[in-house]
Formats: sequence, structure tokens, C-alpha cells
Amino acid sequence: MRAFNYLFTSSIILISCVFLFACTTTGEQKGDSVTGKSQGNTENTTSSLNIYTSSNELNTSRNSAVVTDSITYTATPDASILLAQLPEQKEVIYFDNMNYELSVKNQQLLDPIALRLKLHLDSYLIVIGHSDDAGSKEENLVLSFERAFSVAIYISSVFGIEEERIQIVALGDDELISNGNSEQERRLNRRVEVISPKAIVRTLNTTP
Repeated sequence: MRAFNYLFTSSIILISCVFLFACTTTGEQKGDSVTGKSQGNTENTTSSLNIYTSSNELNTSRNSAVVTDSITYTATPDASILLAQLPEQKEVIYFDNMNYELSVKNQQLLDPIALRLKLHLDSYLIVIGHSDDAGSKEENLVLSFERAFSVAIYISSVFGIEEERIQIVALGDDELISNGNSEQERRLNRRVEVISPKAIVRTLNTTP
């Protein structure tokens, strides 16, 4: 009977030890599992955070562009195309005897009328060259053309105006405005008339 009790007691203690060992091992495994899971989540969280930060910077940049576009669009009121009438604009420049080169002063006189063509795509230009009657008809005709051509080339090349919007007319000495013989009177005939005719042009109405 005593031997049985001893054996029973020993069995209970052994079972308890096995149970405790099993619990301890399971706890350690669970602890490791939790730790591993936690570490895994930390790594994943860090990785996700890094990705999110990069994406956030990209989205911030994109959002900034969208906001900028939105602000620009909002700041610009709805515009409608209207027709407007431009009055005639005319400039006359003068040349030295037997000369067709543009002086700096003449270029400055041409700039406003060239800007008008630049701003209004529906406008155009007529350039009429003249000369005095000092030479032959043929020479005067060629000289008047060269003067008009120098004006057209300046406006076209410097301001980017299409050549088809510029009409050149050479009249030679057919339209003298002075018959005097003094240098000042003759100089009045050595001229180029630059005319931007009255025109109906398209413009934008920015009134809300």
C-alpha cells in the first residue's frame, strides 16, 4: 500500500513537471511568436512608413501642382471671344539720299506698329516705299522697293510677324509730296509709309 502511494505521488509530480515544462515551452514559443510577429510588424511598419513618406512627398508635389493649376484657373475669369475694331495706325519714316538702311531712330518709330501686329493676329501691314525724282524711273522704283523691303524685313525678323501679313508696295517717284529742290524738301519724298489699316479683330472679354 505504501509502495502504491509512493508510486502514485511520483506519477503526479512527474505529470506536473511535464505539464509545467510544456507550459513553459509553449509560453516561450508564444513569446517568440509574439516577438517575431511584433518584429515583423515593426519592419513592415517601417517599410510602409518609408513608402508612405515617399508617396506622400510625391502626392504633395502633385497636389501642389493641382492646387497651383486650380488657383490659376480660379484666378482667371471665364473669357469669351469678342470682336473689336482697331483704328488705322500709320507711321512715316524718312531716308537719306540713295539710302535704304534703317536707322535706330526709324526702328524705334516702327516698334509700336510692329507690337500692334504682334498683339492682334488679325491685323496686317501695308508698307509703301517712295523716292524722290533724282534718278531714273527704274532706279527710283528699285530704291523705293528696297526701302519698303528693309522695313518689312525688320518687322518680320525682329517681332516674328509672318511675311504674308505684310504687303509691300513700291511707287518710286510717282507720288511726290514736295516739288522743292532743297535737301529738306526732297527728303520728304524719300519715305516709307507704314500703315496698319482699320480692322476688326478678335479679342478676349475678361469681364466676369
